[in-house]
Amino acid sequence: MVDRFLMEQHKNWFSLHPIVREIGLQKLALSPADLQQAHSSVAPYYTRHFEAKQIVGWGALGGHFVEARYHLTKAEKAEDLRDIASRFQSYIFSTLSASSPIPHNAEELDERIAVLSAILESPGPKSLEYHLARLFLARNQRNDLRRGLHHAHRAKSKSDNVQSWLLCSEILSKMGKHEDAIEVLKQGINQIPPNKALVDLYDRCARLLTQSGRCNEATWTLNRGIDRIPPDKALVILYDNLARLLAQMQRYNEAITILKQGIDRIPPDKALAVLYISCCELLVQKERYEESLAILKQGVACVPPSKAAVDVYYRYGELLAQRGQYSDAIAVLKQGIDRIPPIKGFRLSMLFVVSCCLKVVSRKM
Repeated sequence: MVDRFLMEQHKNWFSLHPIVREIGLQKLALSPADLQQAHSSVAPYYTRHFEAKQIVGWGALGGHFVEARYHLTKAEKAEDLRDIASRFQSYIFSTLSASSPIPHNAEELDERIAVLSAILESPGPKSLEYHLARLFLARNQRNDLRRGLHHAHRAKSKSDNVQSWLLCSEILSKMGKHEDAIEVLKQGINQIPPNKALVDLYDRCARLLTQSGRCNEATWTLNRGIDRIPPDKALVILYDNLARLLAQMQRYNEAITILKQGIDRIPPDKALAVLYISCCELLVQKERYEESLAILKQGVACVPPSKAAVDVYYRYGELLAQRGQYSDAIAVLKQGIDRIPPIKGFRLSMLFVVSCCLKVVSRKM
């Protein structure tokens, strides 16, 4: 066959000569029954990979599945196709999740994209749609962003998974479609219940609006999030970001009021130290020193020792020292050293070192 140029040998693989293959296909096309039988005969070569007791590895599975699907479709064996598709999808589902890390190796990344693209030609599990969209975003070649957006839309469709909506918006932003990116976030905000990590959508939407110069709309968005989201659902992020945005707009008094509102509303164990320190910095910026010391004093009394209280103690001691109140600063830092659990390690030792330095400074005064 090789000598007669009917077949070609490449390494250990034999294939029909292209001209012979084309003639054979044309003759088979004249007899649909024979063509269907030919596809039926070829299909097992590819379906065997999915009929084993245990499917293993990734490798060329994507290519084998594409070939198996093609031949089974032509052979009109829809039931066999459903069987291998179900087994293949179950295998992939068992090895991947929405949060699976993205491969760093380019070859492995291409391989995973090929496999998932083959199995997700029709809509599949949202976690796999989401992962494939992340893969396309990571590779970002040629039409990858467009293809990634397609799967991101599938992942977020009728879903309350905030990460899918964020990913869709991120891809749109990468494509330069900033208005569409904002619109997707607004749709997610209106669709997802407030107790489902909705803070991230409000935060991203406000950031994109700010980048577009729509600061007033951004402040409105953050305020709306603050009104809707329960205080124990990471709401500190929206309070802090709203205060920062107001300060950038030179609306300092409003920013301080917002931070104090958050301090009064959010439970002490929900990262409240962030708001105490942000409020202190704005008060210092406006030279309202006594008020800033008062807010830090309230903070060290309110924030639990295990919830970043060390940061409030440090800033409180630092500000007292800057005001020349060294004895008070040392007393505050000592109190922090006594209250904060030793497990805090480096951060606790930081208080100890600063306390010792202040002692030396105060003795020289």
